[in-house]
Amino acid sequence: MKKRILIVEDDLLIAESMRDAIYECGYDVANIVTNGLDAINEVVEDCPDLVLMDIRIQGTMDGIETAKEIYSKFEIPIVYLTANADSDTLNRAKHSIFYGYLVKPISEVNLNATLQLAFHKYEADKLLKASQESFHNIVEKNATGIIITDTDGVVQYINPAVEQIFNGKTKSIIGKQFSSIISTGITDIDITRKDGEIGIAEMYTTESEWEGKFAQLTMINDVTERRNKERELIHLSVTDHLTNLLNRRGMIKKIEDEKRRSDRAVNPFTLILCDIDKFKTINDTYGHIMGDIVLKGISKILLRSIRKIDSAARWGGDEFLLLLPETDQKGGLIVAEKIKNMLDNTSILVVNNVKIPVTLTFGVGTLNKNSNINESISKIDNALYQGKTNGRNCTVTINDLSK
Repeated sequence: MKKRILIVEDDLLIAESMRDAIYECGYDVANIVTNGLDAINEVVEDCPDLVLMDIRIQGTMDGIETAKEIYSKFEIPIVYLTANADSDTLNRAKHSIFYGYLVKPISEVNLNATLQLAFHKYEADKLLKASQESFHNIVEKNATGIIITDTDGVVQYINPAVEQIFNGKTKSIIGKQFSSIISTGITDIDITRKDGEIGIAEMYTTESEWEGKFAQLTMINDVTERRNKERELIHLSVTDHLTNLLNRRGMIKKIEDEKRRSDRAVNPFTLILCDIDKFKTINDTYGHIMGDIVLKGISKILLRSIRKIDSAARWGGDEFLLLLPETDQKGGLIVAEKIKNMLDNTSILVVNNVKIPVTLTFGVGTLNKNSNINESISKIDNALYQGKTNGRNCTVTINDLSK
């Protein structure tokens, strides 16, 4: 039987999106409510298996207060949802019992992994409330690394999975300091895996009991593959699949970050927008496969023409955008000329042993503290268009337009 999840979220668009993602992850949605009182009533009437709780919700009770009420009375696991909660709110959340958190916007990969871990942690907590004998029998075979420490952070117990996660380097830590008083919550730590590579483990610590005394339970899972997959998905979301350059979304983020950095340092930066001359003619004459070869060939030239701190993107169709940090207009013109020279000396498109000329037209603009990003890109696009009008295969700056 599928586990059922209650969504407590007052943004209905986000709630609907999460509902679809939850179904994709293989769970059912018990209901969607927007405030704490409705959430408590829903738990009373329907008893879901888990509650996805937005920290900031409508009504007299916020998400943290609602979560405490639900867990204290019904012991249903809570996973928090947060966007930009202030530090006081986050500190309050840390002192409640929860089984994970998700930062908006939420990807299906993160949601699925967090829900799996939450249910896993919840089951582990229930097991810990059983007899010590049952606890030992189960955790010894658990794939999750488990460490029990006393109130001073001294290790009382570790299970075999800890040895696997830490590659056999924890055999003698019982009776020794694992850490000082461990704060509850989730922390990432570096681990050395069996292949010698540095991996990532997620360490979750919660209050528990050991041999009748207050203790802390730390559960550790190797999440290297999951984090690598997340990084891969992020890379794919900002990368053009054909050229492997940044896509428009990825470049906009780069430009916004550089604008903030540039404003603090009061240093200008330059953008170069370039467009393949008569690209439609290339496609119509030689076919779209040849057109793709041209796009990929120019992408390689752009990357060879810029520094490591610079960025290149396929801005759309046959347009490319370059970001040159700490570069003035003169520096931008030098880069544009370098690209033109490399194009002249490179055989990007060869048909029947004949080199087909491929050229670019450039628009160049420099942004400073007073510049608006969208307006500046629009002006650079106008400069590029002027270059096309002037006969193509040339460079026009924003300043040229005002002359």
